[in-house]
Amino acid sequence: MTVVGEVDLDTAPELEFRLMDAAGGSEPLVVDLTGVTFFASAGLACLLTARGRGGRPHLVPSPAVAKVLTLSDLEDFMPRSESLEDALDRVAS
Repeated sequence: MTVVGEVDLDTAPELEFRLMDAAGGSEPLVVDLTGVTFFASAGLACLLTARGRGGRPHLVPSPAVAKVLTLSDLEDFMPRSESLEDALDRVAS
């Protein structure tokens, strides 16, 4: 899944819907957030909800997302990679 632009209170419901839909499958979920320029706490809540419902999203964060994860002390809570290729390799093994 690729997310671009701003993730805030207005756009988070769409992200949550798509995460829940994707997390319901049996395949690992890679969330490419490298195109995210602003990431509010509403986006973080979406990721945590997906994880709590059995999804194991593997993140590829942009600097904006990485900053929120670090400030929230959640950078080690969800698996993440520095590149999409690395994330895909990790979930494939």
